Amino acid sequence: MFRIPANTTISIQPLDKEGRAVQLFRSWLVAMPGEELSCIGCHEPPTEPPVTSKTAASGKAPQAIKPYRPRVEGFAFDTEIQPVLDAYCVRCHDGSDIKKPDFKNKALLDTKKVEEHYSNSYHAFHKYFRRPGPESNGIMGNPYEYHASTSEGVQLLEKGHHGVKLDADSWRRLYTWIDLNVPFYGSWTSVYAIDEKKESWTTNIAAHAASLRAKYANVESNWEYTPAEPYPVTATKEKSEEPLAPVAVSAAGWPFTAEAARQMQKQAGGQQKRVVDLGNGVSVTLVRVPAGEFVMGSDDETALEQPRHRVKIAKAFWISESEINNAAFFTFKPDHNASVFDQQWKDHVRLGYYANYVEQPAVRMSWNDAGAFCAWLGKKAGLKVLLPTEAQWEWACRAGSDSAMSFGPVGSDFSPYANLADKSIERLAVSGVNPVFNKGLVGNKVHDFVPRVAEFDDKQFLVTGTRQYQPNAWGLYDMHGNVAEWTRSDYARYPYVAGKSDSLSPSEKKAVRGGSFFDRPYRATSSYRLGYVPWQGVFNVGFRVVVEE
Repeated sequence: MFRIPANTTISIQPLDKEGRAVQLFRSWLVAMPGEELSCIGCHEPPTEPPVTSKTAASGKAPQAIKPYRPRVEGFAFDTEIQPVLDAYCVRCHDGSDIKKPDFKNKALLDTKKVEEHYSNSYHAFHKYFRRPGPESNGIMGNPYEYHASTSEGVQLLEKGHHGVKLDADSWRRLYTWIDLNVPFYGSWTSVYAIDEKKESWTTNIAAHAASLRAKYANVESNWEYTPAEPYPVTATKEKSEEPLAPVAVSAAGWPFTAEAARQMQKQAGGQQKRVVDLGNGVSVTLVRVPAGEFVMGSDDETALEQPRHRVKIAKAFWISESEINNAAFFTFKPDHNASVFDQQWKDHVRLGYYANYVEQPAVRMSWNDAGAFCAWLGKKAGLKVLLPTEAQWEWACRAGSDSAMSFGPVGSDFSPYANLADKSIERLAVSGVNPVFNKGLVGNKVHDFVPRVAEFDDKQFLVTGTRQYQPNAWGLYDMHGNVAEWTRSDYARYPYVAGKSDSLSPSEKKAVRGGSFFDRPYRATSSYRLGYVPWQGVFNVGFRVVVEE
């Protein structure tokens, strides 16, 4: 319950406690003086009566909106975001170190307008933040679909990035920028200022519209105003947590070779595979992973993967050889909507690239839903079915290897083993009303902006199925890439402690492992961790299951 200015177009975004949009409003509303508006009428059947029970909000008088700035104005990259980069980023990202791929041509201090009339600084920065694109699809979006927590740039800063710790106002600006679809310009007038003919035309229209609003609607605000000078940022003196010095730690008999892993699996005795039948030709195949011990974590990533520590897997367990696909998940929840992967283009007639095909790994289920699937499957099969703990997941992924990837170093050719962000993902550079890949747009800073490792090609630019690549030594597919995977464990600090780290608390963030088709290898190692709240469905996160004996 809140008051809005009359005769003014309003778009609503519900925010979480950090000020990040949970849902994006796909339209707008306008209220006349004295009018009361409600969501009821659009989002319910026309024959359904209004809800009569009182809500918490209706027990108070309508609240006043606290303006973001003292006046109505456009939110522009140069005035809001560039000052954040100037305060925190340009001391390293000045474009001088061309030997490092992440630094090459990424000078965050270069504000000169270049290709498509954006700055080099904008081009270098915007690609690390998810948003719907110029128009996206035309259906009601899922809550949390474009939540700021799904952006690589936000994740990197939250985990700690070379000591950078943003102040509260800078975080607020960054979240607002993401939720406004990462704009560069703050108004139509400033967009068309690049063209002398259109500038005068747009300026005249804006001035005429403003005069009509003042005369007939009593609205004096200049909706086209964008500040001429940037809003300054005072950098905090606090530093983010940085990786610790490596510690000496070992585990008996670890690491071991792929051949040793296979022998270890055989020597454990009994069958090595089992199939759980879900009916109608749908099944889940499980692989037996032996007990053992290993060193969990990494000294080559962030403080969240430290300290490296020895973990003992006391009992063998069964784990699904691939991620749970849509066929299996739809058996449990037929109305689950995996939706689409966005096309990042405008004027299109397709919603995007469909994620609901039965052979595709299921995505966009929350941790709660993944756990509910496990409970359903366990009851159906008479087994103890759970999500894997982080320790089980990493032990199964590594299959004896102490390298970043189960098949080698992080810089090795992953194309035979994993679906990651590689050359193929350039096919997201599309154009046309029915968008198709436009090879001429490859390298274009506006149309082709998904970070990738272009020297390798795994032949897939999206998720098209499971079991497409070579399995690890224990016969597990897609532990790296394809879709990231929920684990049972809390996204808590190491060392991992069995039971304690797997609290099943409904309020704690849950650890996600393995990276996805949308991630470069550094985000898909055996040890790299991310965390999401348990009620959040994520576009590139699925799961696999374990059966404990």
